[in-house]
Amino acid sequence: MPSMSASSITEPLVIHHPNRNAACVAHGNVSVWEIVREWRRLGSIEALRQLFPRLPEADLAAAIGYAKDHPAEIDAQIDDYEQALARRRAEYPFSR
Repeated sequence: MPSMSASSITEPLVIHHPNRNAACVAHGNVSVWEIVREWRRLGSIEALRQLFPRLPEADLAAAIGYAKDHPAEIDAQIDDYEQALARRRAEYPFSR
């Protein structure tokens, strides 16, 4: 039996959330950029499954696949977040 990939599933696994202006996984409404940021940091799907235990593995794989197909979009969203985080840390150095 062939393995099931995100592209072989008819239900869309990545959707554009109308209120977030960002691509999200269909189950859980987690932004793709958030999943990809953590995947880059952690380095594996297995680690992502522990971080996002309620998301099906197919959604995690679809998020990574979406990022590979739309790198500029996802990189820009991650950069925006990182810059906002850096500003917050500079403004509030004792916060996490």
